[in-house]
Amino acid sequence: PYVRVLTGTHNIDVLPSLVREACVTGERKVVFSPPSPHFAERGYRRKGRVSAYLPIAFGCDNFCSYCVVPYTTGPQRSKPHDVILEELDEIVREGFREIILLGQNVNSYGKDLGNPRAFESLLEDIERRFGGEKIWVRFITSHPRDMRREIVEIVRGSRILCPYFHLPLQAGSDRILALMNRGYTRKEYLQIASFIRERIPEAVIGTDIIVGFPTESEEDFAETLRVVREVQFEIAYTYAYSPRPRTKAAQLKDDVPQEVKKERLRVLNDRLREAYLRRLRVHEGRVTEVLLLEEDGELVARTRENLRVFLEGEENLRAGSFLEVRLARNPQGKCIGIPVLCRDDGKN
Repeated sequence: PYVRVLTGTHNIDVLPSLVREACVTGERKVVFSPPSPHFAERGYRRKGRVSAYLPIAFGCDNFCSYCVVPYTTGPQRSKPHDVILEELDEIVREGFREIILLGQNVNSYGKDLGNPRAFESLLEDIERRFGGEKIWVRFITSHPRDMRREIVEIVRGSRILCPYFHLPLQAGSDRILALMNRGYTRKEYLQIASFIRERIPEAVIGTDIIVGFPTESEEDFAETLRVVREVQFEIAYTYAYSPRPRTKAAQLKDDVPQEVKKERLRVLNDRLREAYLRRLRVHEGRVTEVLLLEEDGELVARTRENLRVFLEGEENLRAGSFLEVRLARNPQGKCIGIPVLCRDDGKN
């Protein structure tokens, strides 16, 4: 009885008008329509005064066996190339310093438009059009199967595209990856990770990993740990598997005991921490820029590669400032930045 508006994710663009109409008339509004073959919604989300999140694609065609997203969002629809550039013009004019391009599988952008190279073309045009601006442009989340080498090379040669690659691994066992319907093997994942490390040594690779997927054995889990040791992820989000209704994985018996899932998650997080500390040696001593951001009401610093940096010896800083720092590691294993030169003018 308390619901005034009921609609689906395909109608997000008309939600404000539905709410206004319901408030004026007092009537309940129920609006459902099939997804448009095109992503027509314009607009971006602000995070503080510094960061802007710009969706460039919506929906998903991958149907990973554990995931409900394709059922709730529908097939992938890509925003027109020219519309994205127009919105970026507006974002830059408003003074945002960090822009994040969003898609469920952002690097498959444009496949629904019949252009398998659409994402590369978009990145090239962003560099040509905005390369002289003092902005950073990131993109998330990338599917490992669609992380083509040309994308890495475009980022490598860019002044504004950030070398942060979020590549969800999910599992290191080929058998489990096949059950998850991920579309790549352990070897293929390691090949693209190795290529990124080779071409952009300072690049940061982030990931997502699930433990306790149905039938996951100790050897399967050990395969995941071996990938963690080899890639040395700087950023990771980890989860214990739980079934989602109406997914293919939900038809499998959830046969890994909860205690085992918890223990594997603990071990995984410990190994990720160890790998991160080893990887931090690559960044130690490097002089680089950080951008000051507002996160959860606090001022934090991140490098172009998306490393979180704890600042030492600076006061009176403001969000949106760029600061040149020397990266180091404190006794607690945190990445710290020792300021070298503050640059607030927004110029290159």
